[in-house]
Amino acid sequence: MVEATQKFFFFFVSTYALLSVAFFAHAQELHIDAATLEKGYSAKSTDGLFGVSVFPKTFTAPVQLSIEKKYSSTDAPFFVPPPITHVFASDVYAYDLKRVKPQQPLILSLQAKSSIVDDPSIAYYDRNKKAWFFLRSNLNEKGSVTSAFSLPFSYVALLSPRREVAEVNDMMKGMHAGYVLDDKLAVLYAKNEHTLLPIASLTKLMTALVFLDHNPGWFSKVTIRPSDDAAPAKVAFRKNEVAVVKDLFYATLVGSANNTAKALARSTGLSEKAFVSRMNEKARFLGMTHTTFADCTGLDPQNQSTAKDVALLAKTAFGHPDIMRATATATYVMNVVNTKRKVTIQNTNKLITEPYVSYAKTGFTDEAGYNFAVRVLHDNREVTAVLLGGRLSKTRFDIAKNIISKQLLSHNQNITASTQ
Repeated sequence: MVEATQKFFFFFVSTYALLSVAFFAHAQELHIDAATLEKGYSAKSTDGLFGVSVFPKTFTAPVQLSIEKKYSSTDAPFFVPPPITHVFASDVYAYDLKRVKPQQPLILSLQAKSSIVDDPSIAYYDRNKKAWFFLRSNLNEKGSVTSAFSLPFSYVALLSPRREVAEVNDMMKGMHAGYVLDDKLAVLYAKNEHTLLPIASLTKLMTALVFLDHNPGWFSKVTIRPSDDAAPAKVAFRKNEVAVVKDLFYATLVGSANNTAKALARSTGLSEKAFVSRMNEKARFLGMTHTTFADCTGLDPQNQSTAKDVALLAKTAFGHPDIMRATATATYVMNVVNTKRKVTIQNTNKLITEPYVSYAKTGFTDEAGYNFAVRVLHDNREVTAVLLGGRLSKTRFDIAKNIISKQLLSHNQNITASTQ
């Protein structure tokens, strides 16, 4: 527990004649003259959440001080990973005194990005050892955390102990990564949520979203081509058979058919390259900053994302009425237009037969393992769960079922989600 056992008093100088500041996107350069340093000085980052304070007479000559936000708390794990036991409670900042070593410690102050943070401590990142080291930290009455530190340059951040590490590992056992959110976007469980992994047919959620942006009409007719063929999951079309767009859409999301996904993308009039480009553009728009799509089916192992990014995709996709209707459909009958054949397609989501209805999408390739994304609604509450890299197909469904039961079921009630 961080205790407020020590108080620091700083001197603030605001005379603009004594100070020149150059602002950049997240950085500022300050020239602090000798007269200012004689009295002491405090500077803050442009967002006001990080501060560096200098006691009087810490320097005997003018100094240059730069303060910069290096990484957001969501990007930082990729570049300066935290200890496995901790998560970022703030963004990562850097300060630099241009190699001028202070004669007494500086006082660093950091404010957490959320008011709901457990035992935050300031840590600095050693770029040679590629590790974080904790500083003795003090929590003051206003909620900011302070530490004394003597290095002239460093990356610093607030780190907070990861909640329920043992419970998360137990709940997610058998999956390489997972991320679970509630309706208020609070993180319920997280395991390796920043690890890049192939996502297999979870890709089709993005395929569906991009298709809906360019839908040529639900009853537009599409002739199936040999180039659409993509094993193993596919609808067994005969030569030159014709399907309507709506049937292709449902076959793609209900049965996870690869050939219908390719035909669906082609129905938009976009080339394969242009369609995939739209998928990557939409990923950026949704904030999926660590996601890359290489095809519309998910068969290409270069379709890579993180559990956290896929959760953004799932919340968006499973909030779209057309995708909700399709993914909540247990069995779909496709009518082939020109041959009058009927093709029955079963949902790949094994939870679809449980006494609650969920919007879900499965995925599997040898490279990706078994993946699952699901959104469940109950009494105006919801849980969105993404599970990646399972070793067994059954494991992803069992884990999702346990999460749903633990988070949404009470007093032996069943979950019922309306199919909009």
